Amino acid sequence: MGIHPSALNTLSSIDLSSLQSDSLPIDNDELSDQITLLAGQINAANYRFLKLIAEFDRREAWGGFGI
Repeated sequence: MGIHPSALNTLSSIDLSSLQSDSLPIDNDELSDQITLLAGQINAANYRFLKLIAEFDRREAWGGFGI
């Protein structure tokens, strides 16, 4: 089980300027689209984060930090 590779492409398309904007879409369809897109980006980022943590643990890279 895993995330579809195309979903990982959303990580490179995250527009950080939109995260800093306080303006909200007026149109409900656009609002729904933005919610769906952001949920996908969050899930893709979380997947990548967990994969990195798993690799860090597999390598026992934490050993050098006195943990």
